[in-house]
Amino acid sequence: MRKVLLFVALFLPFCSFSQDTIRFLQQNLLYYGVTFQTCTDETDSRNVYLKTIVDYVKPDIFAANEVSSNSSKQLSILNDVLNAGGSSDFSQASLTNYAGSNIVNPLYYNHNKLGLASYTGIHTDTRDVNVYKLYHKTADLATGADTIYITCLVAHLKAGSTDADDTARAIQTDSIMAFLQRTMIGSQNYFLMGDLNIYQSNDAAFQHLISTPDANIRFYDPINKLGTWNNNAAFALYHTQSTNCPRPCSATGGMDDRFDWILVSNAIKYGTKNILCLPSTYKAVGQDGLLFNQSFTTSTIVPPQVADALYNMSDHLPVTMDVVISRSLGVRSWSADDYSPDIGYILYENGRLMYEIDVKEPGDHQIRVLSMQGRVVAEEISDFQKGSHVGITDLPSLSPGLYFLSIAGYDGSLCVKKFFIK
Repeated sequence: MRKVLLFVALFLPFCSFSQDTIRFLQQNLLYYGVTFQTCTDETDSRNVYLKTIVDYVKPDIFAANEVSSNSSKQLSILNDVLNAGGSSDFSQASLTNYAGSNIVNPLYYNHNKLGLASYTGIHTDTRDVNVYKLYHKTADLATGADTIYITCLVAHLKAGSTDADDTARAIQTDSIMAFLQRTMIGSQNYFLMGDLNIYQSNDAAFQHLISTPDANIRFYDPINKLGTWNNNAAFALYHTQSTNCPRPCSATGGMDDRFDWILVSNAIKYGTKNILCLPSTYKAVGQDGLLFNQSFTTSTIVPPQVADALYNMSDHLPVTMDVVISRSLGVRSWSADDYSPDIGYILYENGRLMYEIDVKEPGDHQIRVLSMQGRVVAEEISDFQKGSHVGITDLPSLSPGLYFLSIAGYDGSLCVKKFFIK
């Protein structure tokens, strides 16, 4: 039986809340700032390409792999890319390098939204897995509200396709899960980001991450695209390596591997700790799925200058995803027997209402924004396919107060969610 949510404005409780959206960007930067074997240090010229990518994505958190352990090279990303052109929005987190590697995993963050609470590292034989604990600068922190933490584990696992390489990666991910178990980060908001160099979801290294018995520390693929990614055209839309970048020491072979990831904890998947991931925003930047086993020289979904920067910057495409931070988030429902659309987050900024909708039944949906008195202030029809989407509705100038977003399916299903304009 289809469930229908009845909209009766007078009986819905008044609730004032604020929300923020945080955008993640993760990329392997291909021996950035390093002179090694055939690699050459071309920091200045590569910064131009990296800035084009960053300006296009506009991240709040940027994690990188294969960056020189020389701190001046790490600062070049901060000063000459993220804060170039007069900006001063970004800071770099301190990092560990217990393994003494010549390449490390720095993290940069928008300090207007986030602060660094602590940092540590998980020592493995190949490289450290860097652990950065950030906090969100919510407006109510000064009044004693609980701090919302975001923990980012940034990893660059052992490369290679031999049995020994598989074993090394499995040991590294086992160390990650042991760290989470030991430090009791379970049930909290944490991400695993980086170049995992894993070829299929059945590999032991990946199974350690997604199948650990303790659900509190288990990781999830936000888009749930598991399988054998290597050299499989079915996953072309998610492949991140290799672009066949023309730089020395880059990997060849064309776009045929899903090496780069942003994985999320149980709390972030379901939004139980004030942070909810938005699967519809998870992307391999520029990847349109049309260049399987080919060089990444063009893209139908990003501007030409961005495609050119992606090709020339690295042999890996970056991955990106948005999350919503809100104290009003409840447990996200994925009920398969509910035919009504689910509304995830709602964000109002500068006359535009952005929302996430999880559609159970594809087709036309009536989008309405109503005042507390039930007056329709905006209305449109949108055709949604099954799955998760981000919708945007332009609104007229509205007075502060409580409003309702109503989304009705052609089959009579209905979902209503309240939001507040300050």
